[in-house]
Formats: sequence, C-alpha cells, structure tokens
Amino acid sequence: MMIPRCCLLVAALVCLASLLTACSGANREKPAGNVPGPGGTARIVQITEPRSLDPATLSNQWVLNAMLGNALFGTLMINDPETGELRFTMAQSFATRDGGATFELTLRPDLRFSDGSPLDAAAVKYNWDRIKDPANGSAYLQEASMVVATEVVDSTRLAVTMAEPVPNFAEAVYGQVVELRRTNDFDMTTSSANFADPEPALWSVFHRNSRRNLSGIADAELSRALQDGRTGTTSRQRADAYRRVQERLNALVPVIFQVSNEPSVVTRRNVGGVVQYGYGSLLPEELWLEN
Repeated sequence: MMIPRCCLLVAALVCLASLLTACSGANREKPAGNVPGPGGTARIVQITEPRSLDPATLSNQWVLNAMLGNALFGTLMINDPETGELRFTMAQSFATRDGGATFELTLRPDLRFSDGSPLDAAAVKYNWDRIKDPANGSAYLQEASMVVATEVVDSTRLAVTMAEPVPNFAEAVYGQVVELRRTNDFDMTTSSANFADPEPALWSVFHRNSRRNLSGIADAELSRALQDGRTGTTSRQRADAYRRVQERLNALVPVIFQVSNEPSVVTRRNVGGVVQYGYGSLLPEELWLEN
C-alpha cells in the first residue's frame, strides 16, 4: 500500500450496486454479453474498524481491512490463488540474483497517485522506510526489519539490501511489508504464527532474536532450525527445517495447537469477480455486480 511522500490520497472504489461481504465464496463468470463498467457504490461489511488509514498501520490482510486497504492503495504484488506463485500488479518484478542478499523492485512505468503525482521508486522507499520506523507502530515491523536499506536506482527501480539472505522475501511481502514491549512477566500467553511456505514468518514468533517473540523462548537449537527454514532455497530444505522446529517446540513447551482455516467471502447471488489472495485478502478491482 502506498501513500505519497507529502500527504495521504484516496482512490475511489468502483463497483456497480450494493455488495455484502463477510467472512464461502465463488468467482462467478460474467453474464454472457455483459461487460461490467465503473461507477456506483458498494456496501461492504468488515469485521473490524481500522484504527487508522495510514498504510503503515492499516493491517491489510484477510478480514483485517484488506478490502479497504486494497481499494484505497492498491497492491504491488499478490499471489496466484490457484498456484501460490507471485503475480505482479503495480510492480513488474521483485527479483534477487544473489540468493536473497539483495533484491531489485521494478515498478510499472507511469504509475500515478490520484492527484497525478508519480508513484515511483522514491514513493515506495518512503513508505517502506516508514514501516521500518518503530515510532509508527506498524504491524509489519518485524518483516520490514529484514531490510537493512533501500536505495532509489531510478524512477521505476528500488534496490533493497537485506540484513541477511532471505531467498523467499518476495513471498513474504506480497500482501504488505507494533513493536510490542516484552517483559515475559506472565505464566501463559496466546499467540499465533500464520505462514505459508516459503514465507519466512515463523521465525518472527519463536527465534531468540525476534522482537515479536512474546513467549521468551531463547533456544539455540530452535533458532538454528528457524534460521534454516527462513534461508532454505528448496522446499525439501525448508520442510526438514520446519520438522526440526516442530520437534524442538514439542520438547520445550507442553502443548501447541495447530488450526487450519479456509478464508471465504459471502456475497449476494448477483455478485461476481470474487478474487482472494494471500490469507484471503480480497481484490476490490475484480468485483462486479449484475443488476
């Protein structure tokens, strides 16, 4: 999600009539002979209200304001809901040539904010730097902390230097790239780690150096396995690392529950174009309604 370097601008969400979304859905084909057009309004139910429209703090994932965030700010990249592969939207590529030590983000040319100012590499740098700043309280600070520095190459290219090689960092930021004060003065806590291989998110919850490690576990063997999972270049390497993570967690803590869910959308019968990506985030620009 992007904001200009000087001010927040809003792009209008365009649909045709009224729409109800909640938390099973299908991508209905457009009626034969009809081509949806822009205009009209959509009424959309969200589970929570945003605490801010600042893209640094707006949790743009699943039912947590993803519809709102995507309608306002768009996406650089998403994943294909069928294959899981990266699919580029406002970006053209996000590639590494050195095993994840550095990346280069390439934007589509001539991107503009709603006031006509350029959505260029400098704007992306500004936004990503804000997410990295603990003072802004971003929910994605841990992911952003993987990046040491960004440098504008030209108007469409941004060079990204990582704190350590993370070959699959692109998969970690396709939806969006709170530091919590941790004292560990408790006997029990409830936390979670949503991740889909090869996203390196599990590291954030249990690695001894992670600021999001609320449990206080600081086990060297567990941290090594988490590190191998984050930096593994093949699915076989990562599967072996995550097996070791599970075995070590079983030895360290009494119980861990694993829950699977199927993010979904509920719509009226006249709604089509329902496209979800990531953990179930919805793409508003694909929606259409039949009168």
